[in-house]
Amino acid sequence: MRSLIVRPVRVASIRPFGTSAPRPFLENLFGKKEIKKREEIIKNQDDYESDPDAKITILSEKNSPEYKPFDPEVDMADFKINQWKSQVVNPKNIEATYTSEKLSQIFNETYRNLKNEEITTQQYKDSDLHNLSFRFEFSKSLQKSLGFDISDYILSRSHTVQDLYNEVEKVIAKRWTSERNPNAISLRPEDFKSTNVYLNQELTESQQKKAFKKLVAQARESEAN
Repeated sequence: MRSLIVRPVRVASIRPFGTSAPRPFLENLFGKKEIKKREEIIKNQDDYESDPDAKITILSEKNSPEYKPFDPEVDMADFKINQWKSQVVNPKNIEATYTSEKLSQIFNETYRNLKNEEITTQQYKDSDLHNLSFRFEFSKSLQKSLGFDISDYILSRSHTVQDLYNEVEKVIAKRWTSERNPNAISLRPEDFKSTNVYLNQELTESQQKKAFKKLVAQARESEAN
């Protein structure tokens, strides 16, 4: 019977490519001497003498040697604002500027200039604005003549000339109010027709007594009934 001889297996040793210990990141980046010098400066920073006359000037727009003041006449010599409206009517003056008759006249003239055909107020509802190019051109011409802007919301929902006219008519009939001042009041002539409102006139004492007696008589008569 043969005996089994076991021979030891030789395992090859694995050597790393680098035998030196890994260096810190900052040391690799700046160098060992540079880091040591920097640490010394930080450690002894209070011991270093500073020059009291030394000043650091922080350059800004105005103290820069390249600073040049803005001059509209030189820097924007060719700049012009072209007003595309024939007139400018402020929101506060829209109601006093236009009436329904004047508004329809502007609508008719604008339509005639663009379409080369006449239109009456009775034909507004049958004149559609489905052509968006014409709707834009028509509305822009209206704004040019009227002197105030028509909102995109109105233009987007106005599918006929009648729709657009009705919306613009609401604008010219609406009392002016200020969004910055909710308490702003826009008064009309009819607001001063009441018998007990006097703005620029004052009754004599006898007239006041007469008016008072009249009001008392009316009150008693209404109570009796």
